[in-house]
Amino acid sequence: VLGGGQEAMDVTTSSTKQGKFEAKFYHLVFEEEFARVKGHFGPINNVRF
Repeated sequence: VLGGGQEAMDVTTSSTKQGKFEAKFYHLVFEEEFARVKGHFGPINNVRF
């Protein structure tokens, strides 16, 4: 899982579309992106499957 975002001081002045707030899922062996969750806002502390 890869989480995107931006500097904390810039977060309050941008929308979720501008800030690259998304979580990306990559295949461990093939290193290809297979899923993306947009609109994620804040740190990724855990992932449960």
